[in-house]
Amino acid sequence: MTKPMASMVKEIEYFSSRYPTREALEAAREINWDATTAGQLARCPRNGQYAIRYGLRPKEEAIYLNAGNALHAALNYYYSGADGDLCLEELRRIWGKGYDYRSNGKYGHLHLGFLEVVFKNYMDYARKRDTFKPLIVKMEDLDLTRVLGAVWRVAEDGSVILGESKVIMEFTVNGEDFVYSGKPDLPIEMGGAVYLMDHKSTNGYLSGWYFDQYRFSNQLRGYCAIVSSITHLRLNGALINGLYIGERAILTEFKGDRFGRYGPMLFDPSQLSEAIKNQYYWRKALDYFEQTGYYPQHTGRDCVSCPFATLCALPPSIRDLTIRTDYDAVDRSFLDL
Repeated sequence: MTKPMASMVKEIEYFSSRYPTREALEAAREINWDATTAGQLARCPRNGQYAIRYGLRPKEEAIYLNAGNALHAALNYYYSGADGDLCLEELRRIWGKGYDYRSNGKYGHLHLGFLEVVFKNYMDYARKRDTFKPLIVKMEDLDLTRVLGAVWRVAEDGSVILGESKVIMEFTVNGEDFVYSGKPDLPIEMGGAVYLMDHKSTNGYLSGWYFDQYRFSNQLRGYCAIVSSITHLRLNGALINGLYIGERAILTEFKGDRFGRYGPMLFDPSQLSEAIKNQYYWRKALDYFEQTGYYPQHTGRDCVSCPFATLCALPPSIRDLTIRTDYDAVDRSFLDL
C-alpha cells in the first residue's frame, strides 16, 4: 500500500463568502443534519426525540463511543502516513484516560492497554491486507461552489486528505436548497476506481450478518455524494473496515475475526442522489413530529439494541426521572465532532 508522503497533517477551516465565519454560518443555517441525526430519526421517531431534540445519551455509552473515537483518530493518522508510535500517541490523546482507568458494566473491558493492543494488531493486519491508497487531491482541484463550510485535513505539501475532513454543503432537492453535513472516513483508490472505506468498531462479532446492515446505507451513499460533488470523481461504491472491540478481541485463543473487510458494495450515481433525497425527507419528518408535538414509538427488532429501550419500557409518568439518573444531555455540534 502506498501512503501519503507527508507525515504531518493540519486542519484548516474554510467558510464560504456567504457565511465567512463559523458564527455566521451557525446563525444562518442548520449544520448538524448528518447521517447520525438522520439515522436516529429513521430508526424510530421516539429515538429521534430523545437523541436529537433532547440530546440524550446513556451514561454507559460514553465509554464505548470514546473508544470508537480514539480508534478512528488512530486510523486517521495511520492512513495519513504517520508511523505507529504517532498513531498510538493520538489514540491516547483522544482516549484521555490513563492506564489505571477502568469502568464498570458491559464496557468494562475497554481501557487504554486494551485499545493499544487492538490497534497494534490492526496495523499488522493492514500491512498484510491493504492494496489501496487513500485519495489525495489538491485544494485547487476541489469544487467549492456549494460548500458552505469545511474543516480540511491538509498535508505539508498542500494536498488535501479527504478522509475525516468535515464538509457542510448544499444540495438541491425538489428545487429547494438542502444543507447536509458529512465526515467521510476514508475515500480510497483501488483497482483504478474510487471507493469510500468506512471504519466500524463494534462490540459484536464480525460476520456477513453484521456487515449486511450497511448494504443500503444512506450514510455511505451520502458520503459518496459529498465526495463526488466536490471532486467530480465517480464514487463506485463503499467498503466497511470492521474492527471487533468486544471483550475477547485481544485473547490469543480467540477464533473469530478481529478485523474484516466487506464489499465493495457498488453504487450507481442515481443511488447517491436518492440518499440525499432520503435525508432531506427525514429532515422534513422531524419538522412534522415537532409540529404535532408527538414522536410515535416504533416497536420491533431494533428495540433490542436501542439505547433508549429502558425508557420506552417504563410508564410515561416516570420516564423523566430515569432520564435524569441514567442519561447525559450532550450538546452536539457537527464542527466539533
